[in-house]
Amino acid sequence: MRFLASLLRPRAVLAAASCALAGCNGGALSPNQARTATVAEVPGGTLKGATLERWLLRLPTPPTSIPANVLVSTWINTALMVDALRSNRPLDDSATIDAVIRPDAERGVSMQYLAQRDAKRPPITDAEADSLADIDAVRVFQQILVRLPINADSLAAAAVSNRAKALLKRAQDGANFTALAIEASPDSQTRRAGGYLPALTRDQVSRLPRQMQQIWMLKPGGISNPFISSAGVHIMRRATRTEARAQLKQFLAPIRAHRADSLFVDSLATAQHIVVPPDARPRVRLMAVEPVIAADSAPMATWQGGVLTPAMVRSATLMLDPATRVRLSNGSDSAITSYLIELAKRKIVLTVVAPGPGPTLEARGTLAPAYRNALGTLRESLGHLPATLNAGDAASQYIDSALAGQHSVALPGALSEILRSSAKVRVDSVALQSVLRAVGPEWQVQHANDSTAPAKSGAARGTARPAGPPPR
Repeated sequence: MRFLASLLRPRAVLAAASCALAGCNGGALSPNQARTATVAEVPGGTLKGATLERWLLRLPTPPTSIPANVLVSTWINTALMVDALRSNRPLDDSATIDAVIRPDAERGVSMQYLAQRDAKRPPITDAEADSLADIDAVRVFQQILVRLPINADSLAAAAVSNRAKALLKRAQDGANFTALAIEASPDSQTRRAGGYLPALTRDQVSRLPRQMQQIWMLKPGGISNPFISSAGVHIMRRATRTEARAQLKQFLAPIRAHRADSLFVDSLATAQHIVVPPDARPRVRLMAVEPVIAADSAPMATWQGGVLTPAMVRSATLMLDPATRVRLSNGSDSAITSYLIELAKRKIVLTVVAPGPGPTLEARGTLAPAYRNALGTLRESLGHLPATLNAGDAASQYIDSALAGQHSVALPGALSEILRSSAKVRVDSVALQSVLRAVGPEWQVQHANDSTAPAKSGAARGTARPAGPPPR
C-alpha cells in the first residue's frame, strides 16, 4: 500500500486523517451523497456508505468513530480474505505460516525467557506474605459451594438450599470448613484447593454482587450467611493469617515477577538509549487511521545497534484491535511515545533472547497447528457465501450475519498484515465521516423508545471523537 503514500504529501494525508477523526465541515458530503459514496475499496469490491449506515443503525449505542472504523476495518479484512480464498492464494505454505505466527512466536520466546529468569529467583517467604497481610488490602477466603443443577425446578432448588443450611450449621458447630468444602464440591479443582479461592483485593470484592461484598467485613475465621448466585448457594469463610499464606504467595508471585521483568527490560532499554524523534508521533497518528499505511520515511525510534522502522510500527499497529487503533490515532504525545518505546523494548529484548531469524521449531510446533485450524474454520465459514457475490459484497453479507450474532469475525496472527501487503486498499475519510454525521440523527429517531438509549451523543451532534491513550 506504499502507492498511496507516494501519491499524497505527508501534510495533506495528516490533515485528511485529522478531519476523519475529529470531524470537519469542509468537504463533508450530504446524507444522500454519503450513502452513495464509496467508503472503502479493495480488490474485488467496494463498501458503500449506505451499507455502513445500515450497520451503524443496528448498534445498541449511538454511533461514534470507534465502531465506524471497527466496521470498516473488519470489512477490509474480510473482503481481502474472501478474495484470497477465491483466487486460491496459498495461505498455509511454510513461508506464510512463519509470517503469520511470527509476532506470537516472538512474544512467546520473550515470555519463556523471562519465565526462566523468574524460576531462578528465591521463593516468596512467609514474612513477605505476612507483610501483605499486615497491609490488609488483600484477603483470602474459603468457599463452600452447593451447585444448583441446570434447569433446576423449585424442588431441586429447595434441596440445594436445605443442604447449604445443613453445611452452615455443621461449620458453625465447629466442623472443619475445608472438609466441608471438599465434601460439598463436585469440582475436582476446588476439592484440591480445599475450597480456598485466589486472594482478592478490596477493589475486586467491591465489584462483586452487593450481597457478596459483605464478605470483606468478616473477621479472620468468620463465616458468612448463605447467599445465592446463578451457580448455586455459597458459604464463605475468611482465612486466618497462617491459612492465607499460600494464596498470598501466589498473589505476590506474578507481581514480583512483573516488577523484576520490568526492571530487567528497562535496564536493557536504558543501556541502549532509545530515542524517539519528535515527528514520529504525528506519523503514528496518521498510520493508525485506515488503511494503515507506512510510508518510507525516517525511523520511528533508534537505539544503539537498532532502529524501529515505519514498517515495524505498522505491523504492530495492525495487530491491535481496530478500536485501539482509533484511540491511538488520537492519543497524546506521551501515550504515543510510550507506545513506540514499548515496541522498541520488545525488539531489544528479542535480540537478547532470540537472536536467530524466524520462529523456533517449538513455536512452529505449537502455533502452526492452531493457525491451520483457524484457517480451516475461516475457509469453511466464508465458503458458504454465494459465489455470485463479489468479494466486497460477500464480506458485507458476512458482517451482516456477524452483527446478528451468528459468528465472530477475526483473522489469526499477522494474517491481516499479509493480506494487506499485496493489496491496494483505499479508504475515503470524508465519506466515512459524512456517513457518521448523517447516521446520528437517524439513530436517535430509530432508538428513541429504547429503554437504555442515551439521550444524545457526540455522533448525533456530528462531533464523534475517540478518546484515551492506547494500552501499553
